Amino acid sequence: MAIFDSDKKSQVDVTLYKKKIEYFKSKIIKTIQDIDYTHESTDLLIWHILYKRKIENYIPLNILFENITSITQTQKSDLENKSNNDLDFMEYNQNNIGIREAKIKAQFPEMFLASFSYRDFEKRCEHHKVFLTEANESVSEIEHILLKMAKLI
Repeated sequence: MAIFDSDKKSQVDVTLYKKKIEYFKSKIIKTIQDIDYTHESTDLLIWHILYKRKIENYIPLNILFENITSITQTQKSDLENKSNNDLDFMEYNQNNIGIREAKIKAQFPEMFLASFSYRDFEKRCEHHKVFLTEANESVSEIEHILLKMAKLI
């Protein structure tokens, strides 16, 4: 299974992964369309493009604040005042969380191991549900990824 960042800078940003999608779908795609960004049962493997910009954008703010000691009160307040949409597509950096990219890449994966409720994780995703035709309902992105993983088992 392949899961990768969307790298989108906004909700309406179109990020092209033409070569990857062509590989997953085992076909040449002349013009990439919205439907091409969806995994289908005929694809070479199960894959998922994250909705948010990067995996880092899934960390709940309370976990971020607990784990990044260099973050200032001003930066915390600024993050708390952002919309879910803003938080989903922002690039974390020295200016907004007080640490550089190298430390972000080292420290953020450890935060996923922190003791926080899956409900906090789900809450970060509740505003961008996915409709699953086979279930005839909308589910969170996390549930969607878990269902894809379950198909492997």
